[in-house]
Amino acid sequence: MLYSDNTYPERRRAVKKSKYLASPYDDAVHKSAATELQKKLSTYAWNPELDKDHIMYCSDNKAHLYSLQRADFWTLQKDEWVSCFVINSWVNCLNWNQQDNMTRLVTPLVNYFDMERMPPVTKTIAHWRFVDRLKNFKYMDWKAIDPTKLEYIMTPAIAGNPGSHYVCFVVNFKSHKFEFLNSLTGGGEKLQLPNGEPSLYKQMFDVWLNEVEAFMTELYKLWKIKMPFQFTTFNWDTPKVPTQVDSDNCGVFCMKFLDEWGGEMQSFKGWSKLRKHGDNGKIAKIMDLRIDLCSAILTNSSNSRKEQVLKDAT
Repeated sequence: MLYSDNTYPERRRAVKKSKYLASPYDDAVHKSAATELQKKLSTYAWNPELDKDHIMYCSDNKAHLYSLQRADFWTLQKDEWVSCFVINSWVNCLNWNQQDNMTRLVTPLVNYFDMERMPPVTKTIAHWRFVDRLKNFKYMDWKAIDPTKLEYIMTPAIAGNPGSHYVCFVVNFKSHKFEFLNSLTGGGEKLQLPNGEPSLYKQMFDVWLNEVEAFMTELYKLWKIKMPFQFTTFNWDTPKVPTQVDSDNCGVFCMKFLDEWGGEMQSFKGWSKLRKHGDNGKIAKIMDLRIDLCSAILTNSSNSRKEQVLKDAT
C-alpha cells in the first residue's frame, strides 16, 4: 500500500521537521539511518523553496569542470531518477579521492547515442579518445598514473531510447575479467542475442573497451614497462549483483558499484535477506543510500562550496 504522497506507511511517523525540507519525504529522511549531519545536508539540498539554480558543487579554481545546482541534487530524492550530471560529479569525487594512489580509474558516463555514431578507429585514435574522456579532470595527469597499481577501470553507461537505465562496465585487472554490472537483472544475463549478434550493452562495452586497451598499451609504453597481460585472455562475466526493487534506483546502484565493486560492498551487506518494506527493508535502505550520496558529494574536498554548504545547512 502507498499513501497518496508515495511514501511507504512503514516510513511514516511523527518527527520533528527539518530546518529546510518541506516535502512528503521529510519523515523518511529523519527516520533513516543517516547521521544528523547527513540529514541536515540532504534536506538543505532538497528544499524546494530555495533557489533551484543555486550552485552547490563546483571548483572555483577550475581544478575540475563539474558543477551541480540544487535542482540536480533534487534527483537524489526518494523515487527520483538520478541525473547524469550527478552521476558524473560522483565519478569526479571518486577520482579526486585517489590523486595520490590511483587504483580505480573511473571515466565519465558513456551514452549509447555517442557510441552508435563512432566508426571503427585506429589504436592511436582510440587512445586519444580515452584521454579526451578525462579532460574535465584538470587535476589528473594521465601520464602520471602508475599502470601497475591500477586494479580497475570502470565507467557508468546509459542505454535506452531515450536513455533510461544505468549500468557499469568494468575492466578488472585483478581477475582478468570484463565485467558487466546490471542491477535490473542482478547478473547472469547473456551479452549475445539469440541470433548470435552482440547486445546493445555488448556493443557499447566493446567500443569503450577498445579505448581502454589502447590507453593501457600506451601507458605501459610510456612507463617503459612490458604489459603483463593481454586483453585477449580476459574472460567476459556478468556477475551476481544486488538487484534494485523498482525502476527508479538504477542510478543509485550504479554509483555505489563504481565506489565499492570488488570489495565487501558494505552498502548492500545482507541485501538479499532484507524485506522490501519496513524500517530495515530495501526501500528504507535505498533512502539511506540516497542521503549518503547527496552528503558525500557536497562534503567532498573537490567541492569549493563545501564550507559554505556546511554553514548554511547546519
